[in-house]
Amino acid sequence: MNLPIKNLPTAINPSSNLSAPSTFELLDADEFYNSDEVEWLVEDLIGSGTTIVLYGQPGSCKSLFVFGILHHIALGLPFFDIVPQSGEVLYIVGEGGRGLRQRGIALKKFHALGAEQFPAITFLDQSIDLLCEKQVDSLIALLEERYSPGELKIVTIDTLAQCFSGDENRADDMSKAMHSCQKIQKSIGCSVLLVHHQPKSGVGGPRGNSALAGAADTILHAKKDGKQFKISVEKQKDGDDSFVIECSMHLVEIGTRKSGKPNEVPVAEFTGLKRGEGAKIPHQQLGANQRCALEVLGNQSLTESDWQTAYFTSSPSPTRRAFREAISKLLEATLVIEKNGRYSKQ
Repeated sequence: MNLPIKNLPTAINPSSNLSAPSTFELLDADEFYNSDEVEWLVEDLIGSGTTIVLYGQPGSCKSLFVFGILHHIALGLPFFDIVPQSGEVLYIVGEGGRGLRQRGIALKKFHALGAEQFPAITFLDQSIDLLCEKQVDSLIALLEERYSPGELKIVTIDTLAQCFSGDENRADDMSKAMHSCQKIQKSIGCSVLLVHHQPKSGVGGPRGNSALAGAADTILHAKKDGKQFKISVEKQKDGDDSFVIECSMHLVEIGTRKSGKPNEVPVAEFTGLKRGEGAKIPHQQLGANQRCALEVLGNQSLTESDWQTAYFTSSPSPTRRAFREAISKLLEATLVIEKNGRYSKQ
């Protein structure tokens, strides 16, 4: 399938993100409270119509996990005791396209699919620029033409860095990128999953400005240990963040190399699912402002100023006083520590 967005301009009009809706709708409390409940593509892991960030060090099996879980959605395969909401998947291949093709062949064999059986996954084998409004709008128009309403369940962007022309450390650039993800999400009615990197130091949350973590509904962290790796839920806006998936690299032979050796390709094998192991924070004992401050802090080490900026983008009470009170309570509860002017989780 040829997707005609390759030669679009790269300029973006900064004011375009600030336009207001042409109409507003007010809801009474009964309408608001009785609106649709939270829906899941994969219960407690990937919400329907949400923005998800999966991050980790290079080689932490991020893409391996993503490609595996997307096959469960595209094929409607049970994920442990969870039955995903099946549907179409779009994979934007920003890097590693050649390896992804081999992995797809390996997953067909791993799931024992017939020669003519393929998952409901469509690929865009080129990057887009999330800071270019025309490219984002062109992609949305293409998806609206290709899919019926509700048919496309999730768009995966692998990686954010390859689809981002700005400075990851600038709040305005990162906010524009997240705005584009939310625009895709709302226009198509799908989830958007971003695969991203961790700082080289291995310390902290997703690389770049904290506006990324603040705008995400879900944050997943990939960590590798030999041939084993795990995916931990670090933030789940509408659910439980005590969710850990244990995985292993399973080699699937898909042919023979020119050297005569077997061509073995790794796929993700999901070996265990734990609830509660990742729960380090008694969220139910915290107020809304404290929970928000803790969530946007994530695994990062932030100055008070950067932490406050992230808090203001997500908080129901974006005031200096509310933020200072939240910090005080978190320090008092020893959930957060301060060292050399920087704050991090205990």
